[in-house]
Amino acid sequence: MTAMTVNGWEMQAGDPAEFAFRLSLLRNPHGEHDRATPEEAHSWGAFSLWVAGENLCAHLEQGQVIESAH
Repeated sequence: MTAMTVNGWEMQAGDPAEFAFRLSLLRNPHGEHDRATPEEAHSWGAFSLWVAGENLCAHLEQGQVIESAH
């Protein structure tokens, strides 16, 4: 599945119950006035990997569950 989202582009392949991955290209969450170089500002993304129903990229960050590595 490939889709355009409000925040960019996303693709998921496979069945999370067995094996799947998701790639996302995201907009810079800090906005246009970020001090990042243009290359850095356009390089945001996320990755998720599932094996046997478990998301191997899910983790806790400041007490919040994050579903992808960014």
